[in-house]
Amino acid sequence: MKKLLIFSVALCACGLINAQTQREVGTTTKSGQYILPQAGDFAIQVNADPFLKYAGNLLTSASNSAPTFENFGVVGKYFLSNDRALRVGLSLGLDKETTKALIPDVTTPTEMVENLTKVGSTDVYLNVGYEFRRGYGRLQGFYGAEAVIGYSSTTTNYEYGNKLSATNPLPRNLSNTTGGRFSFGLGGFTGVEYFIAPKISIGAEVGLAFAISTAPKGESVAESWDGSKVKETSVESYTGAGYTSFSTMPKGNLFIAFHF
Repeated sequence: MKKLLIFSVALCACGLINAQTQREVGTTTKSGQYILPQAGDFAIQVNADPFLKYAGNLLTSASNSAPTFENFGVVGKYFLSNDRALRVGLSLGLDKETTKALIPDVTTPTEMVENLTKVGSTDVYLNVGYEFRRGYGRLQGFYGAEAVIGYSSTTTNYEYGNKLSATNPLPRNLSNTTGGRFSFGLGGFTGVEYFIAPKISIGAEVGLAFAISTAPKGESVAESWDGSKVKETSVESYTGAGYTSFSTMPKGNLFIAFHF
């Protein structure tokens, strides 16, 4: 009985060693350099979307300029062990959009003037999480949980080709501002990465967080014709202000990561 127990323990140990060996196949170079991150390593994970968009435009007839970072994300990691890491992420979104519309000139109806609607939004999110990892060889999967805090705001400005006057007296908006909205959430993430070189990987990550948000006070600015001149008025917008809402915050991106 004792011999059978010893044999069983030895067999299990051999199985564990064999599984571990399979997982570590291809994780070192011929010179013995580690390819995968080790305990004590730091990592910087950068959103690759701006670079991929730039590269894609090179292969098409679309106009192309240097990579832009209106929507940019970076994650820093510290590896507590070979398969666990603390991570802090920062996402920044700066979007601008202008819409043009041609309308008749009030003073000369046969000519056209241009109305512009300019929308600008700012989104900033900070994520703090804990990451688990596992995989075989250079292909590694990861998953974990994180806390999220975010800030967002949107401003819309209107520019008109026709000035207000006695012949064009209708009041109109000049700008609308939503105010700053703060969000707090908890969520999870998962992804996969492949190490193309020692301590350098490419991969993809998706995540989903459930958040609670504060609804801010906004502001609207309008102009009107008072019979002799243009008058501007500013009004605080209370629509939705003072309450909290629940929402989901999905994310997904391709990335390149450097470990050191």
